[in-house]
Amino acid sequence: LSISPVVGHHLIGAVSWLPASQQHLGVLCLVALHHLLAPVHNLFHVLLYAGLAYAVLDRARAARRHALVMRVLTVEPMPVDSAVLLAAKRVGLDPARVRVVEGLPNPAFTTGWWQPQVFVARDLPQRLSLNELEAVLAHEAEHVRRRDPLRLFLLRSLAGVLFWLPAIRRLVADLADEAEIAADDAAARTHALPLASAILRMAGADLGA
Repeated sequence: LSISPVVGHHLIGAVSWLPASQQHLGVLCLVALHHLLAPVHNLFHVLLYAGLAYAVLDRARAARRHALVMRVLTVEPMPVDSAVLLAAKRVGLDPARVRVVEGLPNPAFTTGWWQPQVFVARDLPQRLSLNELEAVLAHEAEHVRRRDPLRLFLLRSLAGVLFWLPAIRRLVADLADEAEIAADDAAARTHALPLASAILRMAGADLGA
C-alpha cells in the first residue's frame, strides 16, 4: 500500500506534523517515491477502484463456493465415547468446534471466519491410532487458535485489491504455506512422531487410492 500514489498523496501529509524523531529515512523515501509516481496518480485511482471491484467479486465467488460445499456435507452426531472427542479434549480443542462428516475427501480441515470449526472424516479414527489422531487435531487446533481461515481470506482480499502487483499474490500464497508450517510446528511440540506417522499413513492411503 505504501508504494501506491493514492496512499502517498492522501496520507503522507501526516509527515508535516509528525515528531522530528519519526521523520526518518523510510518516510522520506515514501515521499520521494510519491513524487516520482505523481504523473500517473490518476491511473492508480482507477487501478484501486478496479482492484476493489475485483476483490469483492472474487471473494464473493469464493464465499459462494464455500457455502455450496458446506451445504452438502453430512454432519453426524459425535458419540460420547468417540475417539475424535477424546483426542480433541486431550489437545485442548473445544469439542463443540469439531464436526464429524461421512465421506469427507480430506482427513480433516478447519473453516469458518468468526468461529472456526474443525471437520473430521468419519473413518479417520479407523485409519489412525489415538496418538496420531491427537496430532492431526493439534494441527487443526492451531489453525483455530490463529483464526487462519479469516486471516487468509483477508490476505486474499488484499491481493485482489492490489491485483496489479503480482508479488502480493505470491506473498499471500507463501503466507498460506507458512500457516500450515506453523500448525505443524505447534502439533510437533507435543506429538512430533505421531504427526510424522499420521502424515505418512494418510499419504500412503491417498497413493493407494
